[in-house]
Amino acid sequence: MSFEQTMVQCASPAICGIKPASLFLLQEKFFAEASEKIRSWNKNLSALKRKIQRINCLNGRVLLFVYDEELLSLALGDSLVQKYLRSKDYPVSRGSGAVLNELFFRLANGSEFPHEVGVFLGYPLEDVLGYEFNSGANCRYCDCWQVYSSDIEKAKCTMTAYRDCAALCRQFLEDGVKIEELSYKYNYILGGIK
Repeated sequence: MSFEQTMVQCASPAICGIKPASLFLLQEKFFAEASEKIRSWNKNLSALKRKIQRINCLNGRVLLFVYDEELLSLALGDSLVQKYLRSKDYPVSRGSGAVLNELFFRLANGSEFPHEVGVFLGYPLEDVLGYEFNSGANCRYCDCWQVYSSDIEKAKCTMTAYRDCAALCRQFLEDGVKIEELSYKYNYILGGIK
């Protein structure tokens, strides 16, 4: 799978503005080949307030955090999410940029994976809390994330939208659409405004 195909498979909902963020892991050698592409994509995606952030990890791996600044700011602006992040010692009072930087620091330097990343990725807070409380067991449904809330149908609809977005973007890529053009094409096809 090419780097572009990996990007589309893992991050197209964030690139297209239907998900606050996506996070995926790459081997350093694959990232090194793609660093110039990412600089170009970031430049071209900036008008849409979408970004691709490299997070260095141990063992020759790189995390890529692809996000929509506006959707992420909305997700982090929820009062219950802010209360939750404060309980995890995030600098909520300093704004979403500081909170995001703290997440990047924890992803790069922590000995344990910060499961609160789920709220950054757009997962319902109830599901993030359920995952933590149950140590990942006893979920009610599992697909793109583990669902602990009672609204399984809503979660399934969201997951289907993410999968459909990825499938459509894979087809666009095969048809020659560039990564930085995916959002325009996706939203044009669906009659959106982004």
